[in-house]
Amino acid sequence: MSKRSATIVVAGDVCVDWLEVSVPPTDAADSGHAPPPNWQLYPGTRMVAKPGGALLLAEFVRHATGRNVITHHIENPEEIPCEKIIHSVLELDEFPYSSDEKDAKNTVYRVKQYRGFAGPVKGVPEPLGMKDDDPSAPLVILDDAGNGFRDAQKAWPAAIRRKGKKPIVVLKMSRPLMKGGLWERVTSLHSERLVVVVSADDLRAEGANISRGLSWERTATDFAWQMACNPSLMPLSNCVHLVVRFGIDGAICCTKGKDGAESRLYYDPLLAEGEFHDTCPETMSGLNSAFCAALAKRLTKEGMKGLGEGVRDGIIGSRRLFRQGFGADADQLDYPGAELFGADEGDTRQIADVLVPPPTETGAPDPEFWCILKKDISGLGLEQFAYDIVVRGETAALEGKGVPVGQFGLLKTIDRTEIESYRSIRNLMREYLATAKPKRPLSIAVFGPPGSGKSFGVTQVAEGVARDEIGKLEFNISQFGSPTDLVSALHKVRDVVLEGKVPLVFFDEFDSSFGDTKLGWLKYFLAPMQDGAFKEGETMHPIGKAIFVFAGGTSGTFAEFARERPEGQHAGPFPGDFRDAKGPDFVSRLRGYVNVLGPNPLEEGSNLFMIRRGMLVRMLLEQKAKHLIDGGKRARIDEGVLRALIKLPRYKHGVRSIAAIIDMSMLAGRKSFEQAALPPAKQLELHVDADAFSQLVARDVLLGAAREKIARAIHEKYLRDQKGKKSDDDPVMRPWNQLAEEYKESNRQQADQIPKKLRKIGCGFSPVTGRDPVKIKFTSEEVEVLSEMEHERYVSERRLAGWTLGPRDDKKKTSPHLIPWDDLEDEVREWDRQAVRGIPEFMADAGFEIYRLH
Repeated sequence: MSKRSATIVVAGDVCVDWLEVSVPPTDAADSGHAPPPNWQLYPGTRMVAKPGGALLLAEFVRHATGRNVITHHIENPEEIPCEKIIHSVLELDEFPYSSDEKDAKNTVYRVKQYRGFAGPVKGVPEPLGMKDDDPSAPLVILDDAGNGFRDAQKAWPAAIRRKGKKPIVVLKMSRPLMKGGLWERVTSLHSERLVVVVSADDLRAEGANISRGLSWERTATDFAWQMACNPSLMPLSNCVHLVVRFGIDGAICCTKGKDGAESRLYYDPLLAEGEFHDTCPETMSGLNSAFCAALAKRLTKEGMKGLGEGVRDGIIGSRRLFRQGFGADADQLDYPGAELFGADEGDTRQIADVLVPPPTETGAPDPEFWCILKKDISGLGLEQFAYDIVVRGETAALEGKGVPVGQFGLLKTIDRTEIESYRSIRNLMREYLATAKPKRPLSIAVFGPPGSGKSFGVTQVAEGVARDEIGKLEFNISQFGSPTDLVSALHKVRDVVLEGKVPLVFFDEFDSSFGDTKLGWLKYFLAPMQDGAFKEGETMHPIGKAIFVFAGGTSGTFAEFARERPEGQHAGPFPGDFRDAKGPDFVSRLRGYVNVLGPNPLEEGSNLFMIRRGMLVRMLLEQKAKHLIDGGKRARIDEGVLRALIKLPRYKHGVRSIAAIIDMSMLAGRKSFEQAALPPAKQLELHVDADAFSQLVARDVLLGAAREKIARAIHEKYLRDQKGKKSDDDPVMRPWNQLAEEYKESNRQQADQIPKKLRKIGCGFSPVTGRDPVKIKFTSEEVEVLSEMEHERYVSERRLAGWTLGPRDDKKKTSPHLIPWDDLEDEVREWDRQAVRGIPEFMADAGFEIYRLH
């Protein structure tokens, strides 16, 4: 946008924002000799009027862009009656700048409660016109709040009323969406340069089923499916440029061009939709306007190509407004200005972006269960990422990667399934705790392998919701001998309720047998779950507000507990034994469940368990060996120990085994977690396969010991491949024990490079005990990558040894093959291909197994 035509026009629905602040009564004893007026002895209210709606948007745009902004004009807003301009009333109060303890006394004024609107008794106020309107304005911003402006054509800017004008038009639209003359005008005449900005909550209110606050992946795929398949949203989906705001936590920018349509998600990896409010108490008005003003700033500089970055700027600008509120001084309450829109690289890094996959089915929004983690980190990067999490900590390791993180107290997870499950039960707990007198306990279930951290995870979620309100109890049902034991346990639950707390009750191994009856305890829980009371003799005892957590002991997942059929099998009634045990009745009383994954692999071929382990190891080191973490928050841990903790095939007792290994290691007074600090093999055997663990610790030592064996195997394969093609008199064709040291060392260096080659194609390797190593077969693409690497290694080795380009002459040290890979004859390239194809066999013969990390 040129400086010559720098005018921006902002028009739309206008209102007056009344900022209301409570004033405490004056203490007569503190007023000195002259007593205060009687009205000051009572609680009071201070009211300040500020321009709102399109006028606030215009002011933000002026601060953001520094351009000349033409808009509606009013004077003395406090004197304008609500019959002429709608009034909104905002009750303010002081709140901490953030939820961080350091900001407890650093307060600002934010909105405590929206008190509603005042307007004419009938109809809508007459929309305000504009003086000095510019029909040639290159940017027009329209604030359609649904209060009359959309159908008042005379009040519209000339740049959109007159034919032939081609401004960029930003339409900020509220419910009802896709309605009115303004919508018809801009979509018919300005569609190519129109940016429509709406909120996800308005879409939801109009029937779009878009999940909220479970995961960014679910929200984004729900949105994409709704836009593709919901006929009522067709007018919006046809927009060339559509921005949908998800509060101040994220947005989706949809664009259509010559290359097709795409949707890009802008999001905070550390917070789900709605979670920013957890970091800053209460709420704030004007957030949509701040978003659009920041977007406008980018559009004035870069035109439509700046739309994506403008969306990122908009999220940042609206967050700054939320934090700063109306300021800290009750005598000078006002919206912030230019400080909302300055550059700040730290804020920019907080907002990641990723393309949203288009829907592939009409029947389901997310059939492939899209995971941002799998997209951004794969192959060997996954293993290295796990190491980085342990050494550098989650925050540093995750920075810039855009991986969504779920944090619940001390628990952190980046697995989408766990994130959605934990957030789901957190939402349930919040709703339940906000209910004054619930009729029954909130019942949820948690499943997972032994030692997966079931109790820890749910406890962290509950304490994050209401730490001071919770009283934790645990009962192991497998140790109960009769129903009277359950009655005694429920009396203890009542005792916690009488203390004024909400009991968080864990019924461990609730799926145990009772005598010879499988799942025999389920029926005894039905009445407490449904009625909120239990019977003792002829007396019914009410339980009160409580959270029941049923932790599975014999079932690793909910599907296993509920006897669900594998995918693809016909879905029918519950199996007989489950039905007879009142299983369906029990399930019907649950309000949610979590499958905790734990540190062990759950399915063949998936390596996400390494990430889970990395986060668990880091958390346990911070809890149990904090002295190993230096001032830069780096954990001092031996590479071999770290490799074993992350790569071990299985921990016998899940998280408890990882914790036990750290507890059993001699770390007191040590500056780093060295190999020598590990417990003896017999002690390790309590929790892991000690041989496998020890070999992973010493992998590099073992590989070094096998160096000569691998180098000899490489040479022997070369002899087989070249037999009949090269003369037996050729110096390189002699048996190993007759081979010149120069050529032996070349084979050794080739062996040394194997780990680097494997990393290049996303493979790792580990020692194998108790079985023969599996020999994988490289793909043709992998062979080509490795062959080129081998040729580059050979050229570098030869040149360092003094060889130069020329006809083959060992005495003169000349070779015709010291040329780029692409210039080699295919016959010569095949020599390198044959060498790298043998790597799995070389490694297997030495006791190592190659595995893929995809």
